[in-house]
Amino acid sequence: MQAALAPEIRPHRLPHRQGRAWEALLEPGERLLWQGRPHGGFRLGWRHGMLAALGAAMLVLAVMLAVQGAAGLRDGADGALMVLAVALVAAGFGLWCIAGPATLDMLRRRGTAYALTDRRALIETDFMGYGLAAWPIGPENPLVITGGRPPSVWFAAWRRPEPPLLLRPSRRSTGEVPIGFERITDADTVLRLLERIREGRT
Repeated sequence: MQAALAPEIRPHRLPHRQGRAWEALLEPGERLLWQGRPHGGFRLGWRHGMLAALGAAMLVLAVMLAVQGAAGLRDGADGALMVLAVALVAAGFGLWCIAGPATLDMLRRRGTAYALTDRRALIETDFMGYGLAAWPIGPENPLVITGGRPPSVWFAAWRRPEPPLLLRPSRRSTGEVPIGFERITDADTVLRLLERIREGRT
């Protein structure tokens, strides 16, 4: 991210939303301005590149083992079935490295819903557990829009807890996770609304 995203901003946890209407969560005098969902399509992002490269290497290894195992099976060599089994495991692991993280990311986005009021942003996630949080919007919120198809609008950050030094593989593991409305088709409209809320013009 190019701008600091104020990790000191803390969300308020909310109870499970009953039904699909956001209005039941609104406080007295609060107005709902926008609601939406992130784009739910399959997408291989740059974050998955290293893992995908490992997966491709595993697939090449799996093909080589499968050819070797098939030749051994044809010749009646001992251990040919074991080689084929290893090839199958390597192929499965390679396919998971290529498509698994992107599939999980797609399912997470499909289980996410957003709403924006004149006071706060609401983010609901229903994937591998349920969570609903309200993020206050005020003058301390820097607003960042990042490119993409469609773009994302960020307004806060969550700081990862720092693991022990020996378990810290990279600086990214202790960095900030941006919080906002991810991959939304009307990002420009939502950004303008957030700017108005931040400036108290709603």
